[in-house]
Amino acid sequence: MPRSSVQITTTAGVPRGPAPADGRTLIWFDIDNVLYSKDCGISDLMKDKIQAYFRRLGLPDDEAKSLHHHYYTEYGLAIRGLVRHHQVDPLDYDEQCDASLPLEDVLVFNPALRSLLQDIDRTKYRVWALTNAYVNHAVRVLKLMQLEDQFEGVVSCDYGTPDFSCKPEAAYFNEAILAGNQLDPSKNYFVDDSAINVKGAHALGWGHCVLFDEHGNEAEKLGGIEKVDSTSGKVSVVEDVLGRPPKLLRHHAGDTFLDGFTFFVEPDPTHGTVTFQNASSAADDRLAYTSPHGTTILTIDPVATLELGEPRKSVRIHSRETVSTGSLILMDMAHAPIGCSVWPSFWMYGPFWPHSGEIDVYEGVNFRGKNLFSLHTAKGCLRTSVEQLGSKTDNTDCNADPLTGGDFNGCSVLDDEGSLGARFNQGGGGVFATMIAEEGIFIWRWGRDLIPPDIVDVKTHKPDPSTWGPPVASWLRESCDVPKYFKNMNLIFVRSSRPPSCRAKRSADSRRRLQDITTCGDWAGNTGVWTAHRNARCSVNFPTCDHAVMEPRNFDDAFFDVNYLSVYKL
Repeated sequence: MPRSSVQITTTAGVPRGPAPADGRTLIWFDIDNVLYSKDCGISDLMKDKIQAYFRRLGLPDDEAKSLHHHYYTEYGLAIRGLVRHHQVDPLDYDEQCDASLPLEDVLVFNPALRSLLQDIDRTKYRVWALTNAYVNHAVRVLKLMQLEDQFEGVVSCDYGTPDFSCKPEAAYFNEAILAGNQLDPSKNYFVDDSAINVKGAHALGWGHCVLFDEHGNEAEKLGGIEKVDSTSGKVSVVEDVLGRPPKLLRHHAGDTFLDGFTFFVEPDPTHGTVTFQNASSAADDRLAYTSPHGTTILTIDPVATLELGEPRKSVRIHSRETVSTGSLILMDMAHAPIGCSVWPSFWMYGPFWPHSGEIDVYEGVNFRGKNLFSLHTAKGCLRTSVEQLGSKTDNTDCNADPLTGGDFNGCSVLDDEGSLGARFNQGGGGVFATMIAEEGIFIWRWGRDLIPPDIVDVKTHKPDPSTWGPPVASWLRESCDVPKYFKNMNLIFVRSSRPPSCRAKRSADSRRRLQDITTCGDWAGNTGVWTAHRNARCSVNFPTCDHAVMEPRNFDDAFFDVNYLSVYKL
């Protein structure tokens, strides 16, 4: 049997055999210019060492540079060309080049990288290093960067084997698969800074291949092949594919819930018959407070009897932090506002509306029973047919900018009866999950009895969207470039009442998560909406929406009761 041309070792350089059989996906990392930045200059130092070695062979500088480039592109490593054509000792080459690099003076511990590797879910993934270097160099790098315990093994080139193989050759990748003992190519993931190497793994059917193109110099070499990601940025490449679970950034709950929000006090941009209160007034009037059960209550004034046209006190809160692509937002709500003239919403939007986008997660008016999920964007974002549980509405163009031919309604998905209003509350509310990813925007909703086990206990949340099944609403990147159209969004809760017309353009706040309650305004108070058959419960008792605003009894159930709001980084 021919001798293997790879070395299989521990991260301490101790020889080991192939890994035991294991069904987990295997993630392979190249080492140089991936686990540390190319800006460290090690590759430049290496070039100098190799040029010096060529000169020792009696080659002039120009020829040395030319041969170095030729051997690297032809054989994957300069040493392989030197062995084949100049009969050099590969171990002497390693001693004079890799082993002589002043790594101790260059490499430093990177806590962010270590944290990213630690966050990989090891119940689902194994992590190995795959390098074209000799094992001694790999061991030095991992030790200096304090990463030895983050890798189960190292596969490296065996310079002592005649005609040893290396990346991007199929023989080298196949030997790596045998060493890691994950024989299903689709369950081998690969991160490398060389387009040639990435293409080599992709050609063998490896499941997820990522080009770490830190300075944007390699991507064009991919040649447009599919299923290969080109990612630039420093250690953030680790997060892009490796299946790490979402990382909790912020958790709003209990007595500290409102600390993460500001109170909006400007006139209602959707023309509701309300006056939004500041934090102090909202606390004094019991419009925003923590319940005895530790939940957060946001309510519209349920006490005052008003004159016709007189606005009712309410609250609208904006998150202090924003969300963009790469975010997962979980919101658990035990009760949502209902009542004649009431327009509650939980949504998010960004600056220069609609150019940074808007996502409506929970929204409805009066006593409607079906929730409406909507996107509002600048021109260019469309909605295509995808697998989802909600009903697609007629409008597939998300453009909400009237200056470019859009209307304010955007593109929407209608949820089932009971997803909004009285039946939603009677069932104890539920949980909404909004994932904003490069692949698209996805929203899930679960009633109280159907919350997935990975998020049912807020104290042990480890959300795994891959286990949640089809979302209620989806918008895919094939027809909507998510990073382009959605960024820097604030989360908002609103309770409001609104007078008549079509839905109005949002004001140009920075994009945050929002929750509010308004009354009447551009939707709830729209004449057509108010007099529609489905709104008979309100219109038979009140001739107009503003007449309903006068009566405090309409607002007995017009409150949010929020268990928590959590924001994760994907």
